[in-house]
Amino acid sequence: MIRGLMLVVAGLSLQIEVPAPATDPAPVDQQKPASPPPGSAPADGKHELFQQKCSTCHGLDVAETQSHTADEWREIVARMRGNGLTVSDDEAGEIVSFLADKHGAS
Repeated sequence: MIRGLMLVVAGLSLQIEVPAPATDPAPVDQQKPASPPPGSAPADGKHELFQQKCSTCHGLDVAETQSHTADEWREIVARMRGNGLTVSDDEAGEIVSFLADKHGAS
């Protein structure tokens, strides 16, 4: 009797259906990248270059909290190159352009 009851219970448990999720999330490689928060710097090559090169020696807030003319930024970047910043002339120009556009003196 107990054996028969166990077989019935086992048979019923095999018939229980678990519903599938309503929607499957897209695979990670197909998900959209998160958009930057409002008010943040644009994700362009100049900004990325600035982040990559200038953060090796100091925090980015050192430059991002200052306001200078393009000529002043050019002098600052030249001074940083003298302190060991390794960038080509073109990269230095892109960094100066980014800083002057984003943190230029009014």
